[in-house]
Amino acid sequence: MANIAQEKTYLAIPFEERKDAFRAAGKLPDGKNALGLDEDSKLWFANPGADLDKLKKWIPDTTRRAEQGETDPVIEFGQALEDAGFILDGEPQMDGKKHRVSTVDDRGGQKSGVYVGYLDGVPAGWYQDHRIHSEPQKWKATGNRIDPEAQAHLKAVAAQRKIERDQAQARQYDHNAHRSQQAASLMPDANGQEQYLVNKGVKAFPGVKTDKRGRVVIPLQNEKDEVRTLQRISGNGFKSLKKNGQKSGSYFVVGGELKNGDPILYAEGYSTSATISEATGRPVVMTVDAGNMPTVAAKLLEKYPDSQHVFLADDDRKNTANKGKEKAEQAATITNGIAQTPIFNNQEIEKGFSDFNDLGQSRGLEVVREQVEATLNKVATVDKVEENTGPVITDKFEREIDTALSNSEDNQK
Repeated sequence: MANIAQEKTYLAIPFEERKDAFRAAGKLPDGKNALGLDEDSKLWFANPGADLDKLKKWIPDTTRRAEQGETDPVIEFGQALEDAGFILDGEPQMDGKKHRVSTVDDRGGQKSGVYVGYLDGVPAGWYQDHRIHSEPQKWKATGNRIDPEAQAHLKAVAAQRKIERDQAQARQYDHNAHRSQQAASLMPDANGQEQYLVNKGVKAFPGVKTDKRGRVVIPLQNEKDEVRTLQRISGNGFKSLKKNGQKSGSYFVVGGELKNGDPILYAEGYSTSATISEATGRPVVMTVDAGNMPTVAAKLLEKYPDSQHVFLADDDRKNTANKGKEKAEQAATITNGIAQTPIFNNQEIEKGFSDFNDLGQSRGLEVVREQVEATLNKVATVDKVEENTGPVITDKFEREIDTALSNSEDNQK
């Protein structure tokens, strides 16, 4: 029985053998090429439906490691990360992309560690524990340059394992999304008397739930309006997400529906989003936290391309890195939008206020409304200037152009 690829299958094809592999693979039944090239990793892969028996020579060897006398760069980098306190689930992913992991000092679902590893040429990379490193720590393999064939096998195996991890993660996300949807459907609506809402001085908007322990429960959805996970908020403000739920790219719309062409406001947490919505009468996209804001913004830009995107950020100035402001500005860059933090007075700054809920509790919703509307007016002004940058064509202007062209033609004769 033929060994037919059921999914995208990476291959270890050295550069000089690419033509041989292409000829061996041939065409799929629909006439398309059996091989494809991943532009990001520069790796060849067999498309679903390809006959893998024809490509046996280039099926990556999962047992292939570095040549004798060399130190395996994957193992070496993993050791360096573990020595730095990183907690890895298996070998590090050497695919040139950022990967966030927990460190030994993290609690709960925190991920203070980030690393990037490369297998091109001399294997290298960097890592950073945001708790202790002010800048990335560079790393380079101590072994010699890996020969091209071994490198092709290592990269193909790493790429295939990533696909397998992503597929397993997607299945887990879907499973937990289904359970989250079921759980949310059985919960009563929050009534505004939940301790967290009382403490924050905000109401329960439609869609907000509560559980048997009196916690506020926020169903987080994707751009297809599918519930993907739940956030629970205790009376003391402690927030938790369903384990193994899909937070990345998930959000909750507070106070109405989004419409293409209308401004879309974003904020981090529920209390901040609720404060802004109550003050302005506009819907607000709650992104859970600052790190998720650029991801959500990119998804909603595709869904609402004619809207202006306005990011009402937390001002985390008391921290070493002002993550709230930085991520909002990053999201604004993605969407060609605008980012704005609350404007506090000196007393409020001394008290450590950081978000629009703090502002609302300090000086009232009218001040929140004024600051948000002022930001929206900035957006409207920028749009108006951009629309009026072209020349105004009047009848007089057209007559002057016609006369000038006529005189030019007479002079050339």
